[in-house]
This record gives sequence, C-alpha cells and structure tokens, in this order.
Amino acid sequence: MEKNKIKDLQYGIESSESLVEILGIMRDSRNLIDAFSSEYAAYLGMENVRKLESIRMTIANGMKELNEIGDTVDENFRKLSEGSKRVPAYNMQLFRNEMICYRTDSHLFLRFPKESGYEGWNVRLSNRFVTVYDNGISEWRYYPRSTSVFLYKYTDEGYRESMKISGGRLAEILNRCNRLIQAETAKHESKICELAVKVDDCLFTLDNSLYQNTYPTREDGLRDTENCLRSDPDGMADMLYAIQDHDADLLADEICDVFHLTSENSSQKEI
Repeated sequence: MEKNKIKDLQYGIESSESLVEILGIMRDSRNLIDAFSSEYAAYLGMENVRKLESIRMTIANGMKELNEIGDTVDENFRKLSEGSKRVPAYNMQLFRNEMICYRTDSHLFLRFPKESGYEGWNVRLSNRFVTVYDNGISEWRYYPRSTSVFLYKYTDEGYRESMKISGGRLAEILNRCNRLIQAETAKHESKICELAVKVDDCLFTLDNSLYQNTYPTREDGLRDTENCLRSDPDGMADMLYAIQDHDADLLADEICDVFHLTSENSSQKEI
C-alpha cells in the first residue's frame, strides 16, 4: 500500500513539474512575440501586427487557463498526500466530434480524416467508455495495459479488412487526428476573417449610406459579416450574387469555393 502511495505522489509531482515547464515555454513565446512585433511593426504592416496580437492574446488566455488547471493539480496532489485520492487506473483521450460518423444505442463509430495515416479506416467504441459533449469535444476512456480495439475498412470490392491495435496506439491516432482537424479549422477560420474584410469593404463601397445607417462602426459591420459567413455562407454568397456587381460576384464565387456549400458539410448520421 505504501509503495502505491509513493508511486501516486511521484505521479502528482511530475504533473506539477510538467505544468510549470509548459507555462515557462508559453511565457517565453509571448515575450518573443512582443519583442518581434515591437521591433518590426512598420515592416510587417497593420494586418500582420493584428495577427501577432491575436496570437499573443491566445497565448495569454491559455496561460490563464493553465493557472486554473494548476489549482486543480495542487488540490489533487493534496488529496494524494492525504490518501483520499488515487491516480486513476484508466487513461482518457479527447477527440473532435467531427470524427463521429455513426451513433447507435450501444456504440460510437469514428472515421479518421485525410492525412492521418489511416484514411478510410473506422473504429467502433463502446458508449460505456465514451462521453460526448456539446462543445465539439468528446472523451474516450481506456486501460493502457488491457484495452485493445479493431480498426476496419471496406475495400472497393466490398470486403471488410480489420486490424487490432492497443488502446494506447488508438489514443496516439486520435491525438494526431485532433491536430489535423484543429489545423484545418484554424485555416478555415483564417479564411473567414480574410473574406469578411473583403465582403465588408464591398458592402461599404456599394451602399455607403445604408451601411452607415445599419452599423455604428466598421467594426460592428465586420463582426456581423464574420458571423454571417460562419452561420450561413450560402446566404451570404446568394446576397452578393444578387448585387450584380463584378467584385461582389467574385467574392460570392470565393465564398462558395471556401465553404463548398454548407449542405455538403454535414457528416454525422444516426442509425
């Protein structure tokens, strides 16, 4: 029993040390961005300086959240020291809900994205070990020493192929998929911001009087355009097509190219 407690305490100490190391790296990154932006602002231009400030704020917000995580780490270590808490026997891996392709009463089916190294493969997970959240992230619980799963796919001829992998290996794959989806989401969001600036400029130029009567500031108009692009890109494209302006038509085509029409984006199904 004493041996297990020492092992748990070592686990808690290592978690604290890792968190301090991460905070140090983020603090150094924030300071480097400050120095870089200050030194080269005129050379980079306003748009790039704004991007740097956005990155800096993301890091600052991340550090704030890590400090909150630190409170939980400290509290858990206190409980480990008292013996009122043990290190869980299972591990937990998060995954993006975009990977969910089917759901039943008993199982969840995930499909791996392109460039993951497992394109075309699927995995079936028991709902007993999965919690699906509304924030776009879900968790899968597994036991490192005993959990194994089967990946499967269907060939062009309709044959089913399968391979057995460990729970730890699946966790690595899911983590890689998360990074791919996150990068694609960030790329998509960046394109939204770029498009919003172009669309907002177009609307401001085409009917300046109506624009100024609608929005108190350009920031308000830009924010509304970004929200419209996120929620209804098809509607925004249709509106621009209706304007019958050369620049507006080009923007409408660009919106369609970026979003591939929202009707084609849904991947989740219930069976």
